[in-house]
Amino acid sequence: MNYFLGTGKHVHSIAVKDSIVWAGTELGVCKSLDGGKTWTTYDSKDGLPAYHLPAFKNHIFVSSICIASDSTVWIACKYLPRSTNTIGKTHDGGKTWKFYELAKGKIGYEVNSIISIDGSIWAAAPGTRSYSTRTDPGYKFGGLYRTDNDGRTWTAFTTWNGLFGNQVNSVFAHDKNVYVMTDKGIDLTEDHGKTWQRFAPAKFRAFDILRYPTSLFTSDGQEVLVSHGTMLSTTQDSGKTWDDMDIADRVKEHGNMTGINSMLVIGDEIWLGIALCGPNDEPLGGVLRSIDGRKNWEVYTTDDGLGGYVYALTVEK
Repeated sequence: MNYFLGTGKHVHSIAVKDSIVWAGTELGVCKSLDGGKTWTTYDSKDGLPAYHLPAFKNHIFVSSICIASDSTVWIACKYLPRSTNTIGKTHDGGKTWKFYELAKGKIGYEVNSIISIDGSIWAAAPGTRSYSTRTDPGYKFGGLYRTDNDGRTWTAFTTWNGLFGNQVNSVFAHDKNVYVMTDKGIDLTEDHGKTWQRFAPAKFRAFDILRYPTSLFTSDGQEVLVSHGTMLSTTQDSGKTWDDMDIADRVKEHGNMTGINSMLVIGDEIWLGIALCGPNDEPLGGVLRSIDGRKNWEVYTTDDGLGGYVYALTVEK
């Protein structure tokens, strides 16, 4: 079933808890209390910051959403004025919002990814330009940020204190492990950021890491799956060797695939949300599903009822 959130509201992130659905869109953050039948939108009219572009002065691009264990909803934002706070939260279901300006505004104007794990919030900022001086480690080039006290203070991680890359596109967690996708590959911490190790070197093209959404999932069997561009890569030996699969080759009979937007692993099932277009660049979807370890893929497109490109997948926990 398709749900209409409003004109131009491409959904980039979804989070669900206690049957309440939150969606991060290009024109605000939306909430549904009835399974998607009706939606409430929050934007600058509700106290949220707005685009730096005059044409979108009332709107906010919400790139990522997570819900903490105490039901606080956290959002990460893009394309805001450089001096504007780029991470926000609501404790009361959207009635009031509080925003945070990471590193005193020196991370550019976007945060791509935000997660909650064990009471801490982690945020990934890709940044915009190169460093100026060593004494200004967060300047314009992003980094990874963590708060352990509900946003009152933030710890920054860059190449100056352990990361291997400063352009941080995404952050993911499995158990106590935190994985970070950067322009240099994948970094991993197993001790809350005290030390970092290179999980995977730059076998992944920096263009794919920074241009497209990336996803990472791990299983109890130590297998790690990473999507980047049109590729799905897997490793079972902590990143020493990788098995690569170009998903575009698997769906070429259905259309032209430009990238993997989202990935979801449920047991033995792998779900991919992709951008698939026809010969005239018309959006065809879609969603891919494999139940046999990536050997075969079921393909779902607009012919199966999808509304267009699929940017986000989630499951209620």
